[in-house]
Amino acid sequence: QIIKKYFTTSVLRSILQKDNNADENKQTETLFTININVGSSNTNKLKEVSSRDRKISKMPPNKRLIKELASIQNDAGDYVSIELDGDDITKWTVKMKGPPNSPYSNGIFSLSFDFKSYPFKPPVVKFITRVYHPNVKTDTGEICTGLLEEDWAPTLNTLHCINVVRNLMAHPELDHPLETEIAQQYSENLKDYEKTALKYTKDFAQKK
Repeated sequence: QIIKKYFTTSVLRSILQKDNNADENKQTETLFTININVGSSNTNKLKEVSSRDRKISKMPPNKRLIKELASIQNDAGDYVSIELDGDDITKWTVKMKGPPNSPYSNGIFSLSFDFKSYPFKPPVVKFITRVYHPNVKTDTGEICTGLLEEDWAPTLNTLHCINVVRNLMAHPELDHPLETEIAQQYSENLKDYEKTALKYTKDFAQKK
């Protein structure tokens, strides 16, 4: 079972110390703490998501990622959890439940998210867990970059990327295969594809 993880103020403070602006750091820490407390009590939801996203898109990258992290932990439900790579806010490990009614539904899959060019470009996403899928390189976990970069804009966010990948698992894009043989098998022999994908899920994914 995935358990939501909230980050301590000491971890957050370590992240914020990398910024030279002490006043802005204090404001960012307050923003994160309030967001966690408000989200956990469900007392103060923003009415206009589009307005919120526009405001977040204009934030400095690290401050924006901190706010997105809090938002995902509060609002995304129990199908996803996030861990940081130490105190580096730009590198996440995302653990995601496989989509229902798919060969991946009984597993939890780990992915790396690298935000080195975010938000001007989407995060670089790779599967850590081995997965059998037409759009994922079996040996490296790489996914087709065009699937996230197409129509990307800074007003989009990390949760959008997570949902794109999760939807991709259930509905492969056969026009953009990274594994052409798997794509062909999906088109011509769906039962064999699902059988192999189920085996990969059983052998490599974390159990729910």
